[in-house]
Amino acid sequence: MTLSEVNRLIKESVQIGVMQAIKTYEPARDCIRASELRAWLSLNKIDYGLFRRLEEAGLVKKMKQGNGTNSPMVYSKAEVKQAVATSTVCGWLADGSIDKN
Repeated sequence: MTLSEVNRLIKESVQIGVMQAIKTYEPARDCIRASELRAWLSLNKIDYGLFRRLEEAGLVKKMKQGNGTNSPMVYSKAEVKQAVATSTVCGWLADGSIDKN
């Protein structure tokens, strides 16, 4: 694991903490519609294929916003970022970049 990878992980961890606080105090700002998700993922340099794999694994879940029939499906931005960070660390563990002991 390189110094730049550790730096990126620390930045992502801080960002996830801020996003969790926003989710707690202003839940509406944490939600992103499924239709706007690809643009947000691209803006945050997250691969859509990785996102789909995380969703299939159950690490990211979409929810219905509201009770109406036509209510939009939304994702939690904090949940997506947390799942991506977890996936990154698991990848480092799998390829031996981090010692398991």
